[in-house]
Amino acid sequence: MDAVKICAVFLLIVAVAGCSDEIPPDTTIEESQGFYPWSPDGVIAEDEYAKSLSVNDGNFVIHWRFVNETIFLGLETTSSGWAGIGFEPTNRMKDADIILGGTVDGIPYIYDMFSTGITGPHPRDTELGGTFDILEFNAIEQADGTVVEFSRRTDTKDPYDKVLAAGTEVTIIWAQADTDAPLFKHNTGKGSETIIL
Repeated sequence: MDAVKICAVFLLIVAVAGCSDEIPPDTTIEESQGFYPWSPDGVIAEDEYAKSLSVNDGNFVIHWRFVNETIFLGLETTSSGWAGIGFEPTNRMKDADIILGGTVDGIPYIYDMFSTGITGPHPRDTELGGTFDILEFNAIEQADGTVVEFSRRTDTKDPYDKVLAAGTEVTIIWAQADTDAPLFKHNTGKGSETIIL
């Protein structure tokens, strides 16, 4: 009789253990929050981003979303050149954390920069002693415009990058050009907005 009780208790323990909601500590939980999986493929898919902002009469659209400590951004333009975004300038462009991307001969490029003056220049962070902090990126140029997608940590610890936290109010600057030359001055649109990330 005791063997039957021991066997019943053992089966009960096994059954309950198999129904546990606990996740082993080495398991990574991916939070899609109902969104389409992000991929830096140069295509802005429906539900790939949580928020979007259209500026320049719809000729420049900024998309973004957060997953854990990473921000994912997409810049979509109707011009055939580069697209750029800057975060938290103190006066016009000064002190802005700038990301600028595009393609040259079909090859994507991206710059992680910091503006040292009110109209530039904006050297690469690495030229100032900072770090290149883009995790993944891609850029596609097509007949109807350019798409640049990239990701980076919300806090890179780089003194030339701004902390970008979900739900915070930030000032952004944006610009676009109709040329692939990455350091050519914006000529098809530029502006500034205050947004909630």
